[in-house]
Amino acid sequence: MHAPVEFFLWSRAYKTALERKNTLIFSMVRTQEREDKFHWLVKVSELVRGFISLKSRPENYIRNIDDAKTKVIAVLRNSYGFDSLIKLGFEKNKQLYEVTSIKDGITLFLSGKVDLFYTDLNVVKNHLASQNKNSDDIVSIHILPQTRRDSYIAANIDTNSKILAKLKDAANELISDPDYQYHLAYKPLIDE
Repeated sequence: MHAPVEFFLWSRAYKTALERKNTLIFSMVRTQEREDKFHWLVKVSELVRGFISLKSRPENYIRNIDDAKTKVIAVLRNSYGFDSLIKLGFEKNKQLYEVTSIKDGITLFLSGKVDLFYTDLNVVKNHLASQNKNSDDIVSIHILPQTRRDSYIAANIDTNSKILAKLKDAANELISDPDYQYHLAYKPLIDE
């Protein structure tokens, strides 16, 4: 099976996968709110969200959620992380500064225009590595146990049944590969 691949900012990718038939999204956190909106094909990663700070800005270190609510936090628009923080009592345009891309969030964070960045530490480290920048200056300082989530390849709910059957067969083949579990296994980059 062949298909074009398109890259979008997160909120557009989500909207496109939600509205366009025969569309996949790679990857998306599986949540109760999204459960009936997509066909969930295969788990591809385990994410751990946390409040990320710069080592050079100890005034932004936090010990708990109440400390975090005193900071300005960059978070990806329409993301699981944004929804999680809203449920915890954070307010849009007060503590939360929505960004449309990881790159924008990192730029604001590194420039000191926001105090913290709420995302997966691996995402930030990978982005910095792709830019040949050092990630030794960042630290994930508070992880909520409930923010450990699985990320999936998902298909639009109205995907053609024949296409969906082929995709599910391919997903089952992947899952049966012994290397799949090895590469999927959670390997923390930080001590918890």
